[in-house]
Amino acid sequence: MSKDTTKDTKKEEQGDDSDNVLFKKLRKLINLIDQLRDVGVNEYIKLPRICSLGTQSSGKSSVLESIVGLDFLPRGDGVVTRRPLELRLCHINSGEPWAVFEERKGTKFTDFVKVRETIEALTDEVCKTNKNIIDKPIVLNVYSQTCPDLTLVDLPGVTRVPIGDQPKNIEEITKNMARRYVDDPLTIILCVIAANSDIATSDGLKLAKEIDTTGSRTLGVLTKLDIMDAGTDARKALMNEEIPLKLGYVGVKNRSKQDLNNKISMAETARKEKEFFKSHPAYKNLPAGHLGTDVLINKLTKIYFRIIRENLPRIVKAINERVKTAEEELASLGQPMPTDDAGKMSLLWNMINEYCDIFRKVLQGKFNNKGGSFLEGEGGYKIKILYKKLLEEFTDNYKATAGYRDEDINYALTIHEGDSIPGFPSVDAFIYLLRPQLEKLKDPIEETFQEVFQYLDFLSGKILEKTFTRFPQAVNDMSDLVSNYLTEERDKTKYLIDSIVDMEINYLFTNDYDYLNNFTTFIPKQARPAPNANQQGGDPNKQNMNNNNNMNNDIKPQQPFDAKKIFINEIRNRIEAYFKLIVRNLRDSIPKVMGNFLVKEIQENMQLKLYNKLYNAREMTDLLSEPESVAERRKELNDMIKVMRNAQKIIRRDPDLMTVMQININDSDITNTNTNTTDNKKKEEPKKPIEKKESKPIQEKEKEKEKEKPKAPGPALKPPAESGKKKNFGNLFG
Repeated sequence: MSKDTTKDTKKEEQGDDSDNVLFKKLRKLINLIDQLRDVGVNEYIKLPRICSLGTQSSGKSSVLESIVGLDFLPRGDGVVTRRPLELRLCHINSGEPWAVFEERKGTKFTDFVKVRETIEALTDEVCKTNKNIIDKPIVLNVYSQTCPDLTLVDLPGVTRVPIGDQPKNIEEITKNMARRYVDDPLTIILCVIAANSDIATSDGLKLAKEIDTTGSRTLGVLTKLDIMDAGTDARKALMNEEIPLKLGYVGVKNRSKQDLNNKISMAETARKEKEFFKSHPAYKNLPAGHLGTDVLINKLTKIYFRIIRENLPRIVKAINERVKTAEEELASLGQPMPTDDAGKMSLLWNMINEYCDIFRKVLQGKFNNKGGSFLEGEGGYKIKILYKKLLEEFTDNYKATAGYRDEDINYALTIHEGDSIPGFPSVDAFIYLLRPQLEKLKDPIEETFQEVFQYLDFLSGKILEKTFTRFPQAVNDMSDLVSNYLTEERDKTKYLIDSIVDMEINYLFTNDYDYLNNFTTFIPKQARPAPNANQQGGDPNKQNMNNNNNMNNDIKPQQPFDAKKIFINEIRNRIEAYFKLIVRNLRDSIPKVMGNFLVKEIQENMQLKLYNKLYNAREMTDLLSEPESVAERRKELNDMIKVMRNAQKIIRRDPDLMTVMQININDSDITNTNTNTTDNKKKEEPKKPIEKKESKPIQEKEKEKEKEKPKAPGPALKPPAESGKKKNFGNLFG
């Protein structure tokens, strides 16, 4: 044996040892996904898997048998696979192979002829004997030393021509079934293509390219290489030069019809496959990684592992989120319905308590985890906004007498003067002009009060409907009880509000300091025209006093005196001042009445009032019957929580999972590219000469060290995160 041959043999042995170690570690993750699938996680969350896709009689079943290393799949002419077959392969280190069907739990098959017969029987049970194709998978667990740890789904081949009683649209049925299985981005497409026909016309490859447009999760498998026309080969396709796929192609040699008739074993088939590729002139010189079932198994395992590793954090997160949302929904559905009247009444009181508690906390603006998203944006602050807007249009620059002309005010003064001595205006003129302006305040107050009540009623109904969602028959009766109570409190509060408004309109009085200081003195004498010094006898003191008074009232002594104008302005000013005073009083008092006698009253006493009403209306318990849909949903949620809890236990069980997650697989182990090895080698950069640093005196070095020292000790800095560092997967387990 030559030295080169010896070196190659050693490299192969080292490579086999490293692969064995790698696959042992990869098996942990693959087994984890299978365990998650076993407990039912795949019913709620998509899990990685491998699906075979190809046309009828393209050799899919033969490829799967070669991967498993056992002869157990049905064979025949025409359509053989009529139900999807999910193969859960588990590698064992010793012992005879055995299998278990999910539909035949408790029966362990060690005779794989019986396995084939059971697959045919299960197919006929669902699809009958008319060659029909039904999307109801058969789940088969296989335990063997010859199989890898993989999960494979054998789909019915894409069929163009219907056979027997098959529907005329059989091609559409088979393609749609294939789409349902391989549409999921976590599914690896194992596209099986017969090499003895033009691969560009392969329906399976066309469908795979249509679904996986980038070709990033499709692995091509070329079969029937041994029966290609003389003078032709599939080297270009194998080297990914015809229809490129990112995962490339692998060529395999399955058993021929003669081999099947001669009952050639799978071990002998594997040996003959290796001999074929080593001796074939077109394939013997191809680079490693393109030919053979062993290569296919290695690639599939590594691809499968990579997808699991990349998506497991998302799967774990989805499991945790499912548990959380399911428990929240289950809590909203409440406990199962009691059967006796005492239990029903207790349940009813508990729901009333929950309703009142949520209602109170929402109005008070307190955080309430029972409120849920349906109350987002609701709260007592909306009532405060209504308070703030109360009579807002009558504030700031609003003029109560803007609609009164001087003639109108003079008319009011005249008609209320009566037969009394002139010059003494009656208070009736003031009331006559003021009252219509105060009456304008009634409608806005009433509108605000109704808006507050309507919001309370709306909020109550929303919480009530959510709290009693389990019992739609009881919602209407409970709504009537609550509405009656709210209406009673509304009427009481309305009486108080109307009384306060009537009081402000009908009884005029104030102790307001500013008003008493500025608007209660009769028209001052200073407003009269001041006589000159000659008329006053030349008394300079009186003249100075008059001048001061005139300055204070901005009335020039030389202006003519108009007593009527003075009266009109005075009345106008007093109406404005008193109107603003009333508006201010009402803006303060009306919200207080609403808040104390309606909003606060409801918060504090509704629960007790409803208890009393319910005690006297025991027939309410007869309405506590939840729909069947609620009971079914509760069962679904409990089942989901049970599955997800089991999944969490499985994930936490393996302490080495973090280590396995950090295994790296080179893309070159997975993808096939037709490039020269010399092109892949990195060009060595010329080594740069080491620069010699000039030696510095010790004193200079010490000075530089002093400069580099921080002036003041700061907080310890954390080292920067390593680039490419794996996420802390353990934190995802909850």
